Amino acid sequence: MAQFDNAPKDFMGIQVRVSLNDVQGTKYPYLYCVILAKPGFGLSQWKTQPKMGAGQVTTEYQESGEVELIVVRQTTTRRSGYHTNKAAQARVFEAAVEICRRNLP
Repeated sequence: MAQFDNAPKDFMGIQVRVSLNDVQGTKYPYLYCVILAKPGFGLSQWKTQPKMGAGQVTTEYQESGEVELIVVRQTTTRRSGYHTNKAAQARVFEAAVEICRRNLP
């Protein structure tokens, strides 16, 4: 979990996740980031359009009973985007960090 110095106590940080997509027996890594906070923190009010990788990164706000979260992932189409190469992985993580830095006090 990537955390930020002096962040509010209800802000948890950025969790980096990798899933392996299996396509005809070949596994492809898919990296995405999840910005996490405790309920009521206010992630739904955050400006989430990253300047870095604009159009190549998609953000989605969600909440459950336990957390608020913003998923930061590579933009996909019906036919592509389900594999993140090293450049895409860096772009996704950098976008998540940028979003946090822009919105945290």
